[in-house]
Amino acid sequence: MKEFVIGLWFIFRLIINTMLYRCFNLILFTLPYLKNTRAYSKQIFWECGGGYAPYYMGIGQAIYETYPKEVLDNIVWSGSSSGVWSAMLMNNSHQPSMFFQYCKTNVLLPLFKQPLGGFYNIKNKVKNTIWNEYFIKFHSQYLNNNERLFIAYFNLNILFPFLSHFVFAYNFETNTDIINSALASHDIPFVSGLTVKHHINPFILRFDGGWVSALIGNLLNYDLFMPYGKNIKSSSIRFDTFRPLQPFWLWLWTDPIHNQNMFDLGYKDAINNKILLDTIIN
Repeated sequence: MKEFVIGLWFIFRLIINTMLYRCFNLILFTLPYLKNTRAYSKQIFWECGGGYAPYYMGIGQAIYETYPKEVLDNIVWSGSSSGVWSAMLMNNSHQPSMFFQYCKTNVLLPLFKQPLGGFYNIKNKVKNTIWNEYFIKFHSQYLNNNERLFIAYFNLNILFPFLSHFVFAYNFETNTDIINSALASHDIPFVSGLTVKHHINPFILRFDGGWVSALIGNLLNYDLFMPYGKNIKSSSIRFDTFRPLQPFWLWLWTDPIHNQNMFDLGYKDAINNKILLDTIIN
């Protein structure tokens, strides 16, 4: 597994470059972006969103139905937090509706029947069911996949917090790499469970990178902090891409009916905004 790291010095250079570029069309610092050696046409980032995960999957279903496989296979997909699911599904052209129905039957419904909606058990259920039973069937498709799948999370250095950094993991070599990266990406400390420990450094805790990506994405352009930078055209899919943010939807509800409604709404929003969707994909 490789990592594209965005540390404090990287962010400082991003801010300086953004200001200079917007004011004078000038780039001062050369940033260590990856080179587009395989002529990918686009890089698309799925932003965090908490309970917006099924909404994102609905958007993914609309993309799956609307654009040919050869177009989707030439896109670099990345995601943070709840956006990871859709990034992985799009990366290998898995039909989001089939995955969502699997989640609704095997994860949401059993959790909803537990006390408090099974909220306290979400992380274990996700790991044991979705990752260890569903995605394990396709793990070979995600290994060494030519730098097309990036999973974002945050590394917190508990000894030297100023050395903490935002990470895009890619070129996964083992199934464990994929599972731990994805779990870290949508792991909200003290809400969905304990943080995921770093595979090498015991003083680094990995957890949800969505709050960092959303902050940087709002302050700067997304293409400036994505792994390929301006070497590839970029777009982002956010919780407010098609409609204003609804804070109530950010909560991790396990009610299958609510989640089905969110999936259907994401699908309809994408279909009804075809022109905007075209600008994201093309």
